[in-house]
Amino acid sequence: VDLMVAIGINDRFTFIRELFNNDKKEFEATIAVLNDAGSFNNAFNHLIREFNWDMNSEPVQLLLGIIRRKYIKGRHE
Repeated sequence: VDLMVAIGINDRFTFIRELFNNDKKEFEATIAVLNDAGSFNNAFNHLIREFNWDMNSEPVQLLLGIIRRKYIKGRHE
């Protein structure tokens, strides 16, 4: 599952606005890295290294949920 496809348009705008300071290019580059992370843990660790986010905030939890579905649920399909 491509994360860019899995992220709905409204969520995409929320992420770009609230997590990436309206930087669409940084959002797209980050999603590309997360798509290639290979596992949820690798993706999560990348976010922790690269961003000083409140990992419990609603937009971060929403993004983590989408990443989790890609890697954790995807393994059993």
